[in-house]
Amino acid sequence: MHFYSWVIKNYENDETMKGVLARSMKASRGKYPAQRALSTQRRYLINCCDASDNCLKAFDELAVEYERKVHRK
Repeated sequence: MHFYSWVIKNYENDETMKGVLARSMKASRGKYPAQRALSTQRRYLINCCDASDNCLKAFDELAVEYERKVHRK
């Protein structure tokens, strides 16, 4: 499962910044670089979305969780 899909599946209804990010990613469908590397997705948030520090922190936490739970099974 790709990071984009995993975040939306697991955090779309979350009330934390992780949920805000998941909903924002979903709303950007078609523009969001969902199939790209995590580093590219992070740069997209910075360059195209002017993401806040809290948003980037949530992204980084989600990336670590994703790698631990999904990608390294």
